[in-house]
Amino acid sequence: MTWLRNTAYAFLVLLLLPFPFVVGDLLSGVRSYYHQLYDPLVSLVGRYLLGTGPVIRYTDNGSGDGLYNWVYHLTVLLLAVVVGGLITLIWKDRPRRSVWSRWILLLVAFSLSYYMLIYGLSKLYRMQFVRPFLTSYYETYGRSSPMHLLWTFMGYSRPYVIFTGLLEVIAGVLLLPRRTRTAGALFTLGIMSHVFMLNVSYDVPVKVFSAQLILLSLVIIWSDRTRLWGFITNQPIAPHPARGPQLSIRGDRILSVAKYTIITALCFFTIRSSLAMMADFRQKSPLYGVYEVAEMQINEEVLAPLVTNTRYWKRIIFDRAHSAVVILLDDTIVPYRCDIDSSQQNLQLLHMSTGEFYMALHYNLTDTGMELSGRTDSETVSIQTEAVDVRLFGINRGLHWVNEVPFNRYQQ
Repeated sequence: MTWLRNTAYAFLVLLLLPFPFVVGDLLSGVRSYYHQLYDPLVSLVGRYLLGTGPVIRYTDNGSGDGLYNWVYHLTVLLLAVVVGGLITLIWKDRPRRSVWSRWILLLVAFSLSYYMLIYGLSKLYRMQFVRPFLTSYYETYGRSSPMHLLWTFMGYSRPYVIFTGLLEVIAGVLLLPRRTRTAGALFTLGIMSHVFMLNVSYDVPVKVFSAQLILLSLVIIWSDRTRLWGFITNQPIAPHPARGPQLSIRGDRILSVAKYTIITALCFFTIRSSLAMMADFRQKSPLYGVYEVAEMQINEEVLAPLVTNTRYWKRIIFDRAHSAVVILLDDTIVPYRCDIDSSQQNLQLLHMSTGEFYMALHYNLTDTGMELSGRTDSETVSIQTEAVDVRLFGINRGLHWVNEVPFNRYQQ
């Protein structure tokens, strides 16, 4: 049992590193350097133990369910088995070992609190599950991925996103004091079990990480299992000594101040960095709206609105500040980078992938829509559009306490 316990301690420490070096742009590179140290070992495990073939390398591309992530966690587990065995053979100081278990429990609670606070605050500050883009109004369910479907569903309701964010913040706060740590872990277990099922059910590539947070909450719950079982079975429960890693009262007080100071700084810098990266993404276009094309001319020749005509625009959508989306007659969606000069009423469309010039237009807003005129590299262009009232879409129906009939399908 001693070897198993030491292996569990080693696994938790190796799993949580390089926390807390995951903050903003200043220290985020530490995580990449840390994983580079693991690259040779992960490659060996993947190639010779699992037969994955090519050498695996860590890439921070937003997916937590890549092949590297799965092999990396297996590598950490194998390494923990070795480290746990070495500690069992070499470390004979049993009293100090109990102190280290409290330090590890503090690290688990601290890191879990940070992640819950960050996820909660990101929802409250509209960095996760933002409002659905206008383009999604014209996409079919069949063209949407399961993850995009979930993000649209969550982003539609701002009150629901705030509700879930507050729950995660409350869980993160409860995890910090020793007296409420178990309650915070139970709260986190319920929240993250739901998140894990959403990730699995909607194929969101954060399954490994959400499972990791469930594991951390279970570790804290397991540390207080005796008192919890007494509560469940209606037995008398003695007060928890609530001892920290330090052996003195003064040391515990210093540690508590440091704990709250560090967690506040971590959350502040992480949120500030994320807000800076999201600033352009969250900003609306000055021409925000959907415009249906009524007539389109190229070189003063009126184009026929035929599905086979790949040059004819069906509609143009302005949503984010520096982007525009053109939908063709066959419903093909073509995104462009869009630079708008509101003072001169000019806009320029650039190819999204290459940044090359596509079209320069002068726009004039009318009572019913917008008139566009300009040119490409070789042609003149004139477009007449009519504005769409997006408030009439069923998705913008809003809350109704009284519903005479279910509004669960397309309605006219």
